[in-house]
Amino acid sequence: MCEQAKDLRILEIISTSANLELADIKSIVKSCNNLEILRLVGCHINSEACKALFNEAKCERLHTLDLSHNNITKDDIRFTSDNLMSLEYLFLLGNEKDFDDEDFKSKVLEQLPNLKVIRARENDYSSLSDNNVFTHTLFNAIYNLLNTFEKSDSDMLKLANLLRNDSVLPFEVKEVSSLILESAINGCAEAQYFAGMLFQKDYYLGDELIGNPFKSKFFKPSFSTALSYFQMAADNDHPGAMYKIGQFHEYGLSSNLEKSDEKAFEWYLKSAEKNYPEGLLRIGEFYMLGIGCTQDEKKGIEYIIEAAEFECQKAQSLLANFYENGKVGEDGELLIERNLDLAHKWYSRYLDRKPDHKIFFRLGCLHLYEYEWENRDLELAINLFEQSAKLGNGSACFVLGEFYLSVVKNYEMSYFWFREGARLGHPEALKALNMFDTYDSRDTNSNK
Repeated sequence: MCEQAKDLRILEIISTSANLELADIKSIVKSCNNLEILRLVGCHINSEACKALFNEAKCERLHTLDLSHNNITKDDIRFTSDNLMSLEYLFLLGNEKDFDDEDFKSKVLEQLPNLKVIRARENDYSSLSDNNVFTHTLFNAIYNLLNTFEKSDSDMLKLANLLRNDSVLPFEVKEVSSLILESAINGCAEAQYFAGMLFQKDYYLGDELIGNPFKSKFFKPSFSTALSYFQMAADNDHPGAMYKIGQFHEYGLSSNLEKSDEKAFEWYLKSAEKNYPEGLLRIGEFYMLGIGCTQDEKKGIEYIIEAAEFECQKAQSLLANFYENGKVGEDGELLIERNLDLAHKWYSRYLDRKPDHKIFFRLGCLHLYEYEWENRDLELAINLFEQSAKLGNGSACFVLGEFYLSVVKNYEMSYFWFREGARLGHPEALKALNMFDTYDSRDTNSNK
């Protein structure tokens, strides 16, 4: 790592696509001796690298260590007698379940006498010393670190984003939102965008409620205030803010801005020109339908493909559907030829980023029904339906019930999946249950 690493106080690596190997961990612990907060979340740290972190780190000031979502085990947690003695907060969420047992906590406490908190599972805020105050203590400790930095707008935003993560703070505090606003006022475009999100109200599109997960409970929601921050961010070339202004024009969210499809198209295009995925998709949809522009379905398809390439999940789902069924334009011209392999590719790209029961179901149907018989992958199809069913898809349960009934002749599994589908409200699964004779195994008088 670079020479400046020795002065780092906070190091945060979250959800990296590559694994942190042994050499990476050794480089961190060797170079960053002044760390006070170290968060390596979702980095796929292996057992060997984890042990090196605990045994070779000489971070005398480190008080907060977050190793959530790394699939590490209790055997990987071994402290030597002279390292990490200042550690007060240890986060192990999303790892082995038995991190939460009292014997493990007691052993760690023996090795780390200053430790105040181990948080090993969601919604568990248990402390080894004081059950009620650790979150506020933790907040104050991290918040006060700001005094050790030159108070730049980027530092304020980084700290705010760190504190907004519920692996660190399970509650929202006003000071965090204030950091974002202060950074926004100082001219940070990303902070200006987030400030707009703090104020944006929920709204309805028809019967659908469009919620805002970023809004703050400490500030009164206001479209006009949100718009003012989005406009500041857009002036600083923030593509997300440009997209938001496009939404304000399209849906007429503020009396300060005219409702206009043409203006919406202009702002969506600005965000698309900066490769903003949602902007690319919306411009594609506008061209496909001729909204705010001259209809050009071929150009619309090009934008949708580009949005999918930039990992817009809605575009990936839409494109997969086009390839699954083929896409014909309003004038009858073939825009996209049916291609099941490309449909599989885009459904899979979607699922790589976010599990979704509907997409698992569609991909399962693709492999069970759409491919020619000799090219069907039944094992893959059933696996996809099972994943969909486990996420609550009643139709997937029904398909599994039918498969085990008609193909495998496993009536016990068929009954199980029909019952699950019925529990989820699938009407055909409920009817299918009537085919089965059941008995209570506790009833000694029943005819088996």
